[in-house]
Amino acid sequence: MNPSFRFVVLLVLGAWIAVNQAHAQVVSLYDVIYRPPGVEYRVLSDGQFDVIYQKGTRTQAEETLWTLRQTLQKTNDLLGSKASVRLSVVLNDFSDSGNGYVTPFPFKSEIESVALLGRGLSRRHPSWTQLVTAHELVHAAQAEFENKTSLVGLIGLFAPDFARAINMFVPPGISEGLAVYRESEVTEGAGRLNHPYFTMQARASIEAGNRSLAQLLETPSFTRPFDRFYKGGSFFVDFLVQTYGTSAVERIFSWQQNIPILGFGANLWYATGESPKMIGNRFSTWFSGREDSIRTSLGEITTHNRILGRKGLINRKPQWLTDSTLVVFSLAYNQERGFQKVDLAGKTTRLSQNEITDDAVFSLSSDTKEIYYSRYAQHPTSAITQTSISYALNLESGQTAQVPGSVHSYNPVKLDSGKILALSSEGQYNHIVLLSGKGQGDTRVSYRHSQFMSMSPRPGSDSVAVILNVSGHQSVYLLDMAQESPELRPWIGFGESTIYDGLFSADGRYYSFTSDRSGLLNAYVLDTREERIWQVTNALYGAMEPAVSPSGKRIAYVEYAAERFDLKVADFDRDQFTEVSRDVANYTWTTSWESSLNEREINFSEEIGDVVDTPYRAIGRMKPRMVYPTAYLDTPKDQSADARLGFGIGTALQGSDPLGKLTYHGEALLQKGRLWGEVGIRSGAFALRPDITFTKRPETINAIISQSDGSTRTQRVIRDRSSVETGILLPYTIEQNVSRTSVISSLRLSYRSDIFWDDDFESLQSRQNKLSLLPAVYFGYKVARNPRDLIPHSGYSVSWFGEFDLKNESRSKNRGWMMFGNAYLPWLKSINTGIRLNVGVLKQNSASIFGLDVFKPKGWESSFLNDDTFMRYGLNVVQPVAFVDNGTMIVPAFLRSVYMYGFAEHLHRASDFEDNVSSVGGGLGVRFRMFSYFDFDLKWGAAYRIGDKSWRSHVDIIEG
Repeated sequence: MNPSFRFVVLLVLGAWIAVNQAHAQVVSLYDVIYRPPGVEYRVLSDGQFDVIYQKGTRTQAEETLWTLRQTLQKTNDLLGSKASVRLSVVLNDFSDSGNGYVTPFPFKSEIESVALLGRGLSRRHPSWTQLVTAHELVHAAQAEFENKTSLVGLIGLFAPDFARAINMFVPPGISEGLAVYRESEVTEGAGRLNHPYFTMQARASIEAGNRSLAQLLETPSFTRPFDRFYKGGSFFVDFLVQTYGTSAVERIFSWQQNIPILGFGANLWYATGESPKMIGNRFSTWFSGREDSIRTSLGEITTHNRILGRKGLINRKPQWLTDSTLVVFSLAYNQERGFQKVDLAGKTTRLSQNEITDDAVFSLSSDTKEIYYSRYAQHPTSAITQTSISYALNLESGQTAQVPGSVHSYNPVKLDSGKILALSSEGQYNHIVLLSGKGQGDTRVSYRHSQFMSMSPRPGSDSVAVILNVSGHQSVYLLDMAQESPELRPWIGFGESTIYDGLFSADGRYYSFTSDRSGLLNAYVLDTREERIWQVTNALYGAMEPAVSPSGKRIAYVEYAAERFDLKVADFDRDQFTEVSRDVANYTWTTSWESSLNEREINFSEEIGDVVDTPYRAIGRMKPRMVYPTAYLDTPKDQSADARLGFGIGTALQGSDPLGKLTYHGEALLQKGRLWGEVGIRSGAFALRPDITFTKRPETINAIISQSDGSTRTQRVIRDRSSVETGILLPYTIEQNVSRTSVISSLRLSYRSDIFWDDDFESLQSRQNKLSLLPAVYFGYKVARNPRDLIPHSGYSVSWFGEFDLKNESRSKNRGWMMFGNAYLPWLKSINTGIRLNVGVLKQNSASIFGLDVFKPKGWESSFLNDDTFMRYGLNVVQPVAFVDNGTMIVPAFLRSVYMYGFAEHLHRASDFEDNVSSVGGGLGVRFRMFSYFDFDLKWGAAYRIGDKSWRSHVDIIEG
């Protein structure tokens, strides 16, 4: 739930008035969003908050509005903000994947009605809506932090969205840390600071040495957990508030308002009066004291046999195939996601490569011949739409098939009777469906406010144990699916704690599960015959997902350590385990679980009172979001005859509706006594995203002027260009499942009309017109990349683009195109080595159509390619040397990785193989980040030019 925004180079300028050369254009900060067809929205408004909700989610919209009102004051108190937050919240109901974020461009929050699955979030909040709304409101309040007399306050008068972006221009760990800290206050005992699955990863990471402020607060690129900044940031904010008080938070953002470009280290120094180094030392002492207290309270830590584990390897949900073989879902720094078989010696056999829905839930059929699981399918044309679908993997044939009628279903299980059950979401809640092969599944168990997490069939029966969350209490219930109307019966539940997963043994005698009743995640087993419960583990950080072997002699589980989820196996010796009173596990019976499933304690419709509910109309929400001055200054004359535009001043504006259906930008400029400008509009209402831009802009250029005596001279003249450019863009996802197959195509039509003036606006020649067609297409086939791959390790891609003049009055028509093809080879993927073979073709009838440095071999950038057809071939190898993911705060730099690279490249004229140039070489590269959000790739290298046996050094820096 991180803020979604991308800063542009304008921020580095530090001001809105940019003194440029006379040639410029407006950089649009607003992008369109394409949503699935047929989606309709309404607006629930109380004057301060607008909840733009998808039709059919009115009840959830009311709860969203109520939560905004209830939590705003204490959120502002935490930040020290006195601003009145005015916020639009978009509530979507078309995706099966939960999420929430805040963006300043345009300023809004977007929330999926479907709850985020899995155990990443605390399950003790009353509802997903209240949790995510309270969390995202912190980001919104941070964006709205205001000091009218500051630099950012001044900017906010003209461009409030840009001012909000500057407020959010801090390390992501601060933004997310504050939001996690606040969410952990809203409901007692809830929130991720009280969530053992979250805190175990934070504790292990920090204890492993990731204690620098950069490691705590910046986003790691190559080190798990990849949301380390959430975890480190929330611990740091907890420390910051305990040590320096909430006033330090206010001072951080006050300083950010005054001088936003100094970096967070300077803000922190000002806010606390201590250097970042000293603060880091204080945090380390604070954390060590906290950790010592936890370790003292734990007592003896269990140590069992690790059969599979290494840094970066994630093993989830072990289940027994035989008494000596398990199946797990796994992934690693150098390994694709998928299922694999593991024997007790740790030998693995790959079963599949596939993604899986949140929390890696899957189940085995009772004959252990099939694995049932679910994964998300991305909508072909709407990148924000994910649909969950259930699949069956046949372990004998290795074939995977979609379960019929399983669209919008997840976490499927197969009963002994052959029936397949799954979960299906309806808003923030869900129900159990029978996948009958027709439609989207028949509802079998449904309550108004039920949130089922997973199911485990009991072998030899149609009974199912379900993990169910009711108003923040998550426990185990039994369901007899043989009944016409199955009824829930509480089975296992502890007070003030959560049960996360559960699994029956092959004979149905043992039910193993994970609970945090000890304060940390640990594995437990219930003997259903004797009705006795044992705590199997006492882990330092966390143990979970236990499974008892078919013979009942062993138990497997997953234990967490820094950057790894290890698969462990222990003898199932009950005498060695700690028995837990069965009575303690009957807590659910004492709750009002039955009434809570169908009734809410709060009537949100009554609580929010009179509000306005109207249809959403984009055109009514298009007022400018940024209005700012612009300025231009042309360079002085070199000679008296030169033309000069001089100083120009103008006003630019940009805007968008909250749903991103329509964006626009424009500028009016007065320079050299004439009015110039630009206006553009883009639409996201269609899968083919259209746009059009009209411009009339001046620029001074050097021109060759013919004299009356036949000689020529160079003179600076004014080029007055009027242009219209329109186009369509279609990104299309064919498949996203570990690898990605996709197409991106665009087609643009460009018309421009040029006339050249001298300094007195006397025409030097008649107007020249040009009409061009610019098509482009990219196709990627099964392109795959593991977390520590710097380039893809497998797959193929082809990109092609061209420029074809339909009309050109100043010269002959330009016609040209360029194509690149890449093949990524997996030969050394185990050490994250990237190997790319590439081929390119250039065909042009003029040497001035394209910039060709990217096409030429390294070291031959100065070579000339005339009007002809050329071929190029290349081999590129990239080898990571170090994954650093660390940096400094005072100098806001974050080193991501260091790598070596090598290349061999050859180019020749298609009609003449002898007319060629080649080079080989290599160098060192560094990937780093500045100011938390700007990523760069810096390369130092040298190319040996085979033709003339000479060396050429190069330094390249690439943004992104």
